[in-house]
Amino acid sequence: MKLRVFVSHSFHAEHHLHGKLDGFRNSVDAARVEVLSHAKLGLRDVSIDLHFEDTAIGQLLPARTRIDIECADIFIIDISARTANTFFELGYARALGVETIVIQQRSIQESIPANVADLLVGFYGTTDELRQIVARRLSEILGDVASLGASRPRDRCFWFEPDVREVHIVCGSEPEATRFANRDSDDYLLIDNFDDRDALFALSTLLSRAYPNANLVRHTSANLPPDIYHSNLVLVGGPLTNRVAAEMMAELNVKVRYLDGDDGIEFQGPRGLEIVRSQRDASGVIVADAGYFGRFRNPFARRNRIIMCQGCHTFGTLAASAILADDNQAQDNARYLEKLSGVDARAIARIECVFSVRVLTNRRVLPAAVTEPLTFVHVS
Repeated sequence: MKLRVFVSHSFHAEHHLHGKLDGFRNSVDAARVEVLSHAKLGLRDVSIDLHFEDTAIGQLLPARTRIDIECADIFIIDISARTANTFFELGYARALGVETIVIQQRSIQESIPANVADLLVGFYGTTDELRQIVARRLSEILGDVASLGASRPRDRCFWFEPDVREVHIVCGSEPEATRFANRDSDDYLLIDNFDDRDALFALSTLLSRAYPNANLVRHTSANLPPDIYHSNLVLVGGPLTNRVAAEMMAELNVKVRYLDGDDGIEFQGPRGLEIVRSQRDASGVIVADAGYFGRFRNPFARRNRIIMCQGCHTFGTLAASAILADDNQAQDNARYLEKLSGVDARAIARIECVFSVRVLTNRRVLPAAVTEPLTFVHVS
């Protein structure tokens, strides 16, 4: 499990011991190393990822910094400089319920502001003291954060903003409708109108866990309200079955194209053109399918997001709904995207990945992995 620690501090050298910003950062990093080296056996699989603020003093708090704070499990802040941004960030982190570590140089003569006087502040006079204070506080809260982290929505799913209030899931219509799909039937079932129902169930369960305060609304692409395009969207199924997916793929100029016969996906990746095909055994049964996952800013409302989960067949679509969800392989995939992009997964503006997924004899799919040749990420 990875814990994200965001560190807020002054960028002016005179605000740091001996006029050295690097000395401050090195002490915080040394505290991280010390805590991990002495971690209890149950926490040996925990890593601590430090994110140091990169916004100069006096500038407005940018969206990137807000995202860093929102994604943080622990927020470390040095209030020695007494800047407006410092206290705004502290208040923002506190409002989000992020665990905070507040520190200040002992030589600062000004009193602690009244609005933060109730917080525990660690005072330091040397870089060694700074390391000890941060290490001690990290150790105190590490166990609690590690045990609670898996239950936090922002740690399970980065698809939408943590405060999202409504998500619309749009599927294609079932091409072979049963009697239960007939509105005049005494046994009418709305769900029988939806294509890719396995993926719909998986996505509904995931989003309910990750965003418990969000209203999930399900539609078929043939029956939509007129203003839905401005919403947070999850588009299930490819362009042949889901007309909204087809429209958005054209609008967003995606890097995929389905081959004739719907048995392969062509992807314009970082290394050139790649093709992933579905595969059948000697008897014609599918043993591997191709899938596609995309995450984009909504071009009609840029704060909102569009998610695409597709496959050549239903197996690929189901695998796409899980490839960046919340199981172990999905979390590994998210970390891989962060390594590839150099930023937190939520800060990636555009994600497209194509993959192959094995289909077992019981018609279940194995977790799919993200690989570099078949992945495109764009940060800004």
